[in-house]
Amino acid sequence: MDKAQRKDLARAYRQRTTAAGIVMLTCSTTGEAWVGATKNLDAAKTSLFFQLRSGVYAIKDIQAAFKAHGESAFAFETLETISPENPQIVAPLLKEREAHWRERKRARKLYG
Repeated sequence: MDKAQRKDLARAYRQRTTAAGIVMLTCSTTGEAWVGATKNLDAAKTSLFFQLRSGVYAIKDIQAAFKAHGESAFAFETLETISPENPQIVAPLLKEREAHWRERKRARKLYG
């Protein structure tokens, strides 16, 4: 791969758009649920489970439940996808939709 191809690939990577949305983590053992908004649905699950496996997740009750019940007791799902067509409205829309889903699912916050 020559220098021009690398530059083109790097530019395409920087300009890519990622889907935002609302996600939910549930513990099948306790029935607890946590809902959160993310600007990158593709990376949300990987990042969350990496932090939980490493024992460094910021929300202590989620980390404690993960440690007590194990990874197999947890399910991660996307509740809603939000199109990034207009980046200026994504953040307020995520906040609104997160509140809606937390109330609907009777869940706590997934992200600090």
